[in-house]
Amino acid sequence: MARSRGFRVSGIDISAAAAGEAAKKGIDVAIGTLESNPPRSASYDVVTMFDVLEHVARPDGLIRNVSNMIKPGGIVMGCTPDSMSVNARLMGRCWHLLFPPEHLVLLNEKSIRLLLGMYDFEVLWTGRVSKRFSLSYVLQTAARWLGLPFLSRASRALQGTWLGRVPIPLDVRDNLFFIARRT
Repeated sequence: MARSRGFRVSGIDISAAAAGEAAKKGIDVAIGTLESNPPRSASYDVVTMFDVLEHVARPDGLIRNVSNMIKPGGIVMGCTPDSMSVNARLMGRCWHLLFPPEHLVLLNEKSIRLLLGMYDFEVLWTGRVSKRFSLSYVLQTAARWLGLPFLSRASRALQGTWLGRVPIPLDVRDNLFFIARRT
């Protein structure tokens, strides 16, 4: 979508498979991290980080790097699980986004605002977004919540199939979306 509106598009992803899928669409995506693939300083207008911050041990370092790569007035946007959402607090240790070792850090609106503010970003908007989850993921999460091993077996059986990839829209209001401008 950005490319069709005249933006030059590039990316960095730790997943070789994701980079390969992007390459099939003609998008240049380096494999690795910002630390291993430092971009030119202050050369980007927009940086997106959807479902990224919770996967890095030091989100402050990532935001510092993003601040250095965005032009003044540039935009950063992304989303991350909201550890202070009603769903997170009600579910406690059974919260579906409490997912070690993949989710290393839990953030919330206050911590996002503080983190972005430390690195010269003005938060323009935060809000909750609904997401779609694969049927396989929903079954696996339900298996963990309910302690029902047959749901886990069903999830594994569906992985990689069209049925397992069927998107289920869930709005449990526990994904925090943010948009901020580099000052």
